[in-house]
Amino acid sequence: MALLEERMDRAEKRLALVEERVAALVQARAEERIAELAQAQTRTEEALERLISTMTTLVEAQPRTEADVGELKGIRLELYWRERATAYLARLLRRARLIPDPEPMELLESEKARFVLSEEERGFCGVWKEADHLAREKKD
Repeated sequence: MALLEERMDRAEKRLALVEERVAALVQARAEERIAELAQAQTRTEEALERLISTMTTLVEAQPRTEADVGELKGIRLELYWRERATAYLARLLRRARLIPDPEPMELLESEKARFVLSEEERGFCGVWKEADHLAREKKD
């Protein structure tokens, strides 16, 4: 019986030792995992800061982009009307021709305008100067 008790004591000591080692390994693994999670959290926070910075830059650039796109749409619309002036004005003017950009101002400001334009037409000169395009009928 003494032998059995001695073996039981040794088995209990070994079991206690194994339990301590397992607990130490579990604790060490938990600490490693916590350290890994802390590093992952740090990387996530850094990535989030970069994302916030990028989004801030994009938000600040958006109004400029909208203005640029609006300007490009306006230019495109102006070119569209310029290309099709003859078709749009065909019912009003036979063989309509768009007047090149510098020509309207030169024409309106010239001495010749006094003799070519009526008093009423000369009154519209200010309006004409603000127009994007002018067209006139081609004469044979």
